[in-house]
Amino acid sequence: MEAAQENDLRREDYWGGFVIDEMKIQENLEMVVKNGKHRLVVFVDLGESHDLMTSLSGKSEPQLATHVLQFIFLSDGEFSFPYIPIPVWSMFSQRPTFIYQASYTLRDKKITYRLKLRKNKTYQPVSFVYIIKHLLVHYGWCGLQQAVCKLHFNGRNPVADKFVTTNVYTGTPMVFIMDPKHNIKKIRNNIEKSNESGKPRCLRIKGKTVTWKKLKDGYNWDQSNMSLPLHERLTTQHFELDPASKMRNHLAEEVLDDKMLFLMQVKCL
Repeated sequence: MEAAQENDLRREDYWGGFVIDEMKIQENLEMVVKNGKHRLVVFVDLGESHDLMTSLSGKSEPQLATHVLQFIFLSDGEFSFPYIPIPVWSMFSQRPTFIYQASYTLRDKKITYRLKLRKNKTYQPVSFVYIIKHLLVHYGWCGLQQAVCKLHFNGRNPVADKFVTTNVYTGTPMVFIMDPKHNIKKIRNNIEKSNESGKPRCLRIKGKTVTWKKLKDGYNWDQSNMSLPLHERLTTQHFELDPASKMRNHLAEEVLDDKMLFLMQVKCL
C-alpha cells in the first residue's frame, strides 16, 4: 500500500475494478548482479497448486510459466496499483474457467479491507468492473473475452443485459466493459483495411467512404503545405504500421483525435 499512501487516496479512489492483462515472460535466462550478488532471473514456476493438480493427473514433468496474468486495481479516480500477478502457462491461461476462478479469488472484500487500513473509514463493498484487454490478439483474447463474459451470464445474452450481471459474492451489480484504448485501436485497424475497392472492406458513413488512404493523404498534405503542421504529432509511423506499432495506443489515438478531424476539414476547404 505504499503507492496508495504516497498518492493520499481520495474518496473516489476507494471505488473501481480490475484491469486483467496478460504479459509474456522473457524466454532467455539472464544473470543479474546486484550489490555484488549474482542471481538468475526470468524462469518462473507455476506454483504449488499447479504441481499438485498435475500430480493428480499422473504427470510429473516440470513446467515453467510462459506468461503472467496480472490483475490491476483501477479506481474511478484513475488511481491504480498491481494487485496480484499469477504465473500461467500460455495454453492453460486461455481457459475461460481459469480466469473466472482467478477473478473470484480477488473478492471485493479484500480490496475494501486493504483500503480501509489507509483511511480508517467504512465503505460499501466495491463492485468489480472487468476491463478485458486484447493485448495478445494472436493468443485468442477476443474469443476468450466472450467466453469469460458468458460464464457470468448463465446462458443469457450479455448484449440483451447490457453486459450487467450480478456479483455472486455480494449480490451487487457487476459490469463488463471493453478497454476503451483497445476499442480505438480496433477502429483504426478497420479503417486501415478500408479502401475504395472494398477488398477486404470499404467503410461508409452516411454514404461517404472512410478509407486509410484519405487519412494518409491528409497527413502528406499537412506536411507539404503547412510551415507549421496542423497536427504536429503525426509521423510516418502512424501510417506505416507493423505488428509492433499496431499495439501502441497513442498511434491509434492520435490518428483519430480532434486534431486529425480539424486537419481533414481544413484540407477539404
